[in-house]
Amino acid sequence: FFILFSCKIIQAFLHYYSIYFACLLDRGLFKHNVLPLIETVLILKKGGKAVACGCFKPYDKDSVEIKRMFVLKEERGNGYSKEILKNLEKWALELGYKKAVLETGKNQREALGLYERCKYKKVENYGPYIGKEHSV
Repeated sequence: FFILFSCKIIQAFLHYYSIYFACLLDRGLFKHNVLPLIETVLILKKGGKAVACGCFKPYDKDSVEIKRMFVLKEERGNGYSKEILKNLEKWALELGYKKAVLETGKNQREALGLYERCKYKKVENYGPYIGKEHSV
């Protein structure tokens, strides 16, 4: 089942996660990946354990940016990422947004496959990802 979160512990996790991956990939992207308090987070729990998550933030007046999609390695292949994404999109529509954008790494085959299966289209890199060769 899904749990909707808006709490400091999730924010702390997202902040740490942002710092860690920004340092691994491109330190210049760090400032674009630290999220302010975010209230649109979904966590999927199985047997009392969080196994998948995702969130979104406003991108512009009509769009959200999907962020922090993650499924535990041992839980992949169960459709959890598709379920999280579908519910994030539904939530964004309920809030009045009309479309979603997202960024992933060009070498993240599983993520690219998910987004293609969910009918996302590749576009030119946007915002802070313009000119970043590892971003799609």
